[in-house]
Amino acid sequence: MSYQNTFIRVSEDTKASAGVKPPMKEKPTIASLEYQIIMTHPYEKTEADVQFECEVIRKGMSFSTSKEEIEARETFFAKPHACFRSSPLVKTYGFGIHYDENGHIMIYGMETPAYQKLAQDEKLIIKKGMRSNRKKKE
Repeated sequence: MSYQNTFIRVSEDTKASAGVKPPMKEKPTIASLEYQIIMTHPYEKTEADVQFECEVIRKGMSFSTSKEEIEARETFFAKPHACFRSSPLVKTYGFGIHYDENGHIMIYGMETPAYQKLAQDEKLIIKKGMRSNRKKKE
């Protein structure tokens, strides 16, 4: 699933109060890879592009031909993958994700004026990020 003209707000139960760059570790995390790819290519990649690129980097894959890459991508997406509403960038690190009219994405820290503007833009579909924990029944 990919969105267009959509903004995903940070999760209601995030502990973040601002967008925080995920820490770089010896073995990159999904969050650090997503952050790096999106920030390096603002509004150039779709959610699917970022997910597949994360997989390629994490598994150390390389392709001799574009046909190999296409086949690997088809194999990767043959199984369902969670949308970015459940991304650690949204749940943990305080970033909202904006999808433009072509589904290309960029992230914005929750403390920024751009985040606030996008979160209130009536032309966009506004979605909440997935919660990290279930709501407690009262």
